[in-house]
Formats: sequence, C-alpha cells, structure tokens
Amino acid sequence: MRILRLTATFGNLNGQTIELSPGLNVIQAPNEGGKSTWAAFLRAMLYGVDTRERGPLADKNRYLPWSGSPMGGEMELEWQGRQIILRRYANQSGPFGGFEAVYAASGDPVPGLTAADAGELLTGVKKDVFVRTAFVCQGSSAPGSSQDLETRVTNLATGGQEDISFTAAEKTLRDWRNRRKSNRSNGMIPLMENELTHTGEALAATAEFRKQRREGRKNLLQLDREEAFLREKLEQWNQIEQQDLNLKYDVAMAEWKKAQADCGPQEPHPIFGTLSGEEAWNLALERKDARERILEENRVIGEHREAAKQRLNGGKLCNYIAVSFAAFAGILLVAGLVAQNVVPLAAPIAVALLLAALFALQGTTRIREGRKVLIGEKLIEVPEDEDIMSQAAAYREMLVRREQAREAAVAARRRVEELYAQGAREQPSDASIPVPENARGEITSRLEDLDRERQQWKQYVSRAEGALDQMGEPADLEARQEELRALLHKRTEEYNAIGIALDALDAANTSLRERFSPMLNREAGAIVKELTGGRWQRMELDRTFSARTAEQGSIQMRSAEVLSTGTMDQVYLSLRLALCKLIVPDAPIVLDDALCTFDDARMARAMEYLLRMGEERQVLVFSCHSREANWAQNHGLEAERLAGRHPRPVGDPSAG
Repeated sequence: MRILRLTATFGNLNGQTIELSPGLNVIQAPNEGGKSTWAAFLRAMLYGVDTRERGPLADKNRYLPWSGSPMGGEMELEWQGRQIILRRYANQSGPFGGFEAVYAASGDPVPGLTAADAGELLTGVKKDVFVRTAFVCQGSSAPGSSQDLETRVTNLATGGQEDISFTAAEKTLRDWRNRRKSNRSNGMIPLMENELTHTGEALAATAEFRKQRREGRKNLLQLDREEAFLREKLEQWNQIEQQDLNLKYDVAMAEWKKAQADCGPQEPHPIFGTLSGEEAWNLALERKDARERILEENRVIGEHREAAKQRLNGGKLCNYIAVSFAAFAGILLVAGLVAQNVVPLAAPIAVALLLAALFALQGTTRIREGRKVLIGEKLIEVPEDEDIMSQAAAYREMLVRREQAREAAVAARRRVEELYAQGAREQPSDASIPVPENARGEITSRLEDLDRERQQWKQYVSRAEGALDQMGEPADLEARQEELRALLHKRTEEYNAIGIALDALDAANTSLRERFSPMLNREAGAIVKELTGGRWQRMELDRTFSARTAEQGSIQMRSAEVLSTGTMDQVYLSLRLALCKLIVPDAPIVLDDALCTFDDARMARAMEYLLRMGEERQVLVFSCHSREANWAQNHGLEAERLAGRHPRPVGDPSAG
C-alpha cells in the first residue's frame, strides 16, 4: 500500500492537499503548523473516527474543522496494483460517518472495502496494532501488550494462525478458574462452600427453631387455659356487680317515683293562682297596703262624719234656740197685745226675733253642711282580714317544697338514666352468686400480664416460624446439601483441571516465546545498535513489550525507563520498527515528531535507517525541526515544507 495524495478538511486544515512520494517522505512545519493534524487525518481516513469516545480530546471533537465546514477528506493510494480513492465525510452517523472507496480510473466501488474494515484490509493489521507499531508519536514509550498485537507476534512462531493469543487463552482460563475460585471469598467454589456451611447451619437451626416453636405453642396453650379460668372468675364479678347495679337501679326508680308523687298536682292557688313566690309576696304586700290605706281613709271619713254629726246636732240646737227666741218674741208680742202696750216690748221682741233669725240661719247652715258630709263621705268597704301575708309566706314555702320535689325528681330520673346507661335493668334477681377468691383488680392485672406474655410468646413463635419459612423444609435442605456436595466436588475437579491447563499453557507460551522472542529481540537489537551508533546493542522484551537493553561490552541489562529520554525513545522506536518489519510489512510508517529528542548524530542515523526502510515501504516523517528536511534535501529527497501557523479559534483543543 502506498499513499499518493491527502486532501483534508480536518481541524485546522481546510481543503489543503499533500502529495506523497514512494519511500521516505519528510514533512516539516513549525509548531501548530498542522503536522499532528495530518498524521491524525491519515489514521482517521484508514480507520475512521470512533464516535463512542467522549470529551474535548475525542477525535470527533478535537478535529472539528475550524472553518465550520463539515469534516471530510480524501486519500488517493495504490493498493494491489491499482489506484484507489477513499473518501470520508460527515453524515447523520457522525462527523466521519460517510464512506466511499472507488477505483480512480473507473469510479467503480472497490469490493470489500467498507468504513469499518478499510484500514485493516489496506494495512493488513487492525487499528490497535497499527497505532502500537507503525504510528509513532512524540514521546511514545513501550507499545504495550494487546490481544491483537500478541496475536500478530504469535503468528511469527506459529506460521500464520491469526487467532492464537496466549493472553486471550490465559485470560479465558483464568476467568474460568476465577469464576470457580479467585480467593477465599469469591467464585463458585467459595460460594458453594459457604452455602454448604450455611445449609448445615440451617439444618441445625431448623431443629432449634422447631423446638422453639413447640415450646412457644405449649406456653400459649397454657396461657389460654389460665385466661379461660380467669375469665370465668371475672364473669362472676361482672354478675355480682350487675346484681348490685340492678339493686341500685331499683332504689333509684323508687326514689324517682316518690319524688314525682311529692311534686303533686299543680292546681292554681285561690288567691295567688300560678304566680311565683316573689310575685305572690309582692301581691300580698300590695293588698295589705291597700287595706291599711282604706282603714286610714275610713278613719278620716269617720272623723269627718263625726264632726258632721256634731255640726248637725249643733244646727238642730241652733234651730231649737231660734225657735225658743221666736217663741219668746211671740210671747212678748202676745203679752204686749194683751197689755195693749206693745211699744215697750218692741225692742225685746225685735232682739228676740233677730237672735231667732241668727240662730235659725246658723242652725240651717250647720244642718246643711253636716248632711252634705254625711251624704257625700261614706265609709269604704274594708276587705276582710285574711292574713294575706301568712298565706303568701305559706304559698312561697309550698313553691319551694314543690321546686325541691321537682329537683329531687329530676335528680332521681338522672340517676335512673345513668344506671340504665351503665347497664342496670329492672330485673330483680334473688340468686346468690359466689364471690371469687381473688379480687377483681387481681384478676384484671393478671389478665393484662397474660396478654403481654401471650404477645411475647406469639412473637417468639412467629420468629421461629418465619425462620423456618425462610429455611425451607428439612428434606429440601438435606437434598440441597447433597446437591451442593456433588457440585462442589465437580467444580473442585474443574478448578484443578483449569490450573493444570494454565500450567500447560504457560509452558507452551514459554516455548512459543522462545521461538519468536529471539527473532524480535535480534531485530530490535540490531536497530537500536544502529540508531545509537553501537553503544546499546542488545535488547530483551517481556510479555508486555517493555524493553531492557545493554551497553556495548556489558552483560547488565537495564530497563529502558531508567535511561535518558532520548535513549528510551530510541529503544522503543527500534522496537516499533522491528515489529513493523516482522508483522506489519504493508502499512506505511508514520512518525510524528518521533525524532525530536534525538541529537543530530542519532537523528541522522535514524534517517538513514528510515531511508533504507523506504526502499521497501512508504515512510512519513513529520517534524517541527528543519534538520530532518535539510537532511532529506542533502540526500536528494524533496521535503514538504508546510505553510506557517494556521489561526485557531479560541478554546479549540486540537494541536498542530
């Protein structure tokens, strides 16, 4: 496979194109000039963009075009003797979800090339192997072990069996063994051992709980019997108290009837009618005051009448005197007439007549006035003295007694109702009820104690029954115990067999590594010797592809991690190039600033080695330094010098 041209709208690239030649290609650009973006674009064109990755450094986010255009690109290449154009573009599936592979000459689709497997078919390896071997970035350390890489390396010793992987087989066997037993507490065997132990404990606990249940039920039965006996005694007390209550009811009923009789009929009083006591008392006072006023008036009238009678008698006396004086005057007149000498008697007659007239006038006036008084002022009829105040007092006392009787009747009725509400009835019983030996309070207290004891024993029995329900029947537990013993024996045999298989696999892997490790060690050792100018010339790799190397003339192997950064990068570059040579013969090698820690001499030696590799495959060296480009031009190669820095939007995570 050889790449001819790359056209990218990817990150800071916006439609730029790179023309590539066979063999060694050197692409030089300053920092943020797009080198790492071109390398990432090449990888994405081969294997696509993983849309499952999350975060700002995921390729789908990191390399979104700065221009705002959809992510897309085109790769022209030679494969199997024909020119092919690969296209990837954005669609609903993602930023690089669209895919197309056509022959350049005809535009016909290339059979078998799809978005998912294009990279593996073109390079001959999966993405994981490609990035661990042929895709070398700045500061790349040990490639690390993976199932795909191990499978490819194993292929060196097995002659092409791509599905062989010691790690996968070992992992499967260890997973099987761990599922059976990984430590004292994890796995099927510890679980079954624990369950077997718990089953035995459950059988023993079942017997104990059944014993507890029998004990609890026995005690509950005894409590029921004692309660029934106490209930009978309590019923006797109830009957005795009912009998007493009925007697009280009879007494209260009799008192009520008597109080009703004491109330008597409420007929109106002949004087006070239905007045209240206060009203009757006030009425009596009014009638008493009225009688006293009449008596006083009659006394005054009597005095007036007595005076009138005296005046009448005085008038009669005056009339009598007037008649006497008139008679005296007549006598004098008769005497004068007889004496025939009236003149001397004229004066006495005149005086006598005058006096008679005066007395007559006075007598008539007195008689008229006396009669007027006697006729006009008659005595008022005085009411009979009925001792109204005593009757009022008696009436008030009668009302008080009646009210007291009514209150007594109400109280008696209320007492009857209260007793009735308590259950008393008018049911006389002469039967004698025996008095229990224990007082009611003792019986009630004991019943409360029995209730508490019953609740405790019920809980005791319930706990035992609940535990028995959870444990199941003893027969089921015994059957499960036998089943667990059989399964435990089987799983133990499987565990032992898997252990034997792991030992055999480890022995086989050791034998296999003895076949392919020397080949890889020799190849990597030869490369590191050349890159370091012979100072470091031997290499050993462990299962995780971590390297150890030795200096010239020394037998001590040193881990690459303890060496200088430049030497460590040379060691692991040697390892990756050896892996590429042995297991990835068709893929182009991409180095992104992989030589930046090399000094000039070692850089030159590395470029010479890469130039030789370029005779067999395409090699792309991206560098921020001009020395690699100058070296290439000095050796007759054209170096691609990219333009300067591309402006990047603020906050964009992609790097040049």
